[in-house]
Amino acid sequence: MKYVSYIFATFMTIAMLLIFINMEQWIKITVKLPFMKVDPWLSGGEVVDSVITDSSRIYIHETANPGLFPDKTKQMVQYDFYGVVNDSIIETIIDKKQDDVIKSSKTKDHQIIRVYRFM
Repeated sequence: MKYVSYIFATFMTIAMLLIFINMEQWIKITVKLPFMKVDPWLSGGEVVDSVITDSSRIYIHETANPGLFPDKTKQMVQYDFYGVVNDSIIETIIDKKQDDVIKSSKTKDHQIIRVYRFM
């Protein structure tokens, strides 16, 4: 009986190492399952509108609220910019108020802008 517990502990250690080593791939697999829903505050939410021009594409995500019970005083809207994007395009789409917090991140093929509104 003593050896069974050692074998089980060894098997579980190997299984946990395999899971943690491939954590990014496990996340990608589980997120694609139809019954899984990722928090829109983290993922940006679903795309509700798009603006397509000759040189750029802009995807506007739905408004996301943090937490399980939405607090209407804190909201976030994510904009995905692909292609050539000028600052004038960003200013016409995003209403920059004094109370908005704008965070931007760029990758090699697109720019993500998140607008946090605290009302």
